[in-house]
Amino acid sequence: MSGITRWIGVSAVVAATAAVLAVPASAHSAAPPVPGPQKVVRPLALNCQHPLLVLDEVVAEITATFPGRVAVGEPIRTTGFGVAVTLDRAVVTGLALVGAATVEGTAVAGVDLDVNGTEIGIALPGLTFPATPVAPHQTADLAITGPVPAFTVKRPGVVRIGIGDGVTVTVTPRRADGTLTGLGVFDVPCRVAPGQDLAMATIPVT
Repeated sequence: MSGITRWIGVSAVVAATAAVLAVPASAHSAAPPVPGPQKVVRPLALNCQHPLLVLDEVVAEITATFPGRVAVGEPIRTTGFGVAVTLDRAVVTGLALVGAATVEGTAVAGVDLDVNGTEIGIALPGLTFPATPVAPHQTADLAITGPVPAFTVKRPGVVRIGIGDGVTVTVTPRRADGTLTGLGVFDVPCRVAPGQDLAMATIPVT
């Protein structure tokens, strides 16, 4: 082999070695990507007991964003939580007939947790919805929002979050002058109609 040939061969080996060394270590052993936040929008049918009706099916939609994955001891935070509830024409007309111009109020929603196989039922108090106009023969959309407490898990595993058995809404109908109607302040207990997918999120804990 001539000197020129040897020189070309050595140069090629050196160049290839340098190229390998120049590749970042992360390219050789890249960690799996961390899942991003999970935004979930879940339609829900509720059977609600109104003071003006025997039983009414209410259409709702639950929205929330959950982390895709957390480390042991890292807070699991739920953001953007809201429950959109549509009151049908019969309910709204009944409220208007007793003099209501708006409805406002608070709510407590149920949540089901499964933490590493242990099932826990919790309630979310402190939910509210602002004054919403009501008029005869119209529907009304209530926007229920509020904070969701964070929690931590002390061991690796999986957390599953689902919709609980229902929501209780405390309703305050008011006349146009801001005074209460003859109904006063009343509770509307709502239960989840059977046969629905109640799962919201599955969060690995590593």
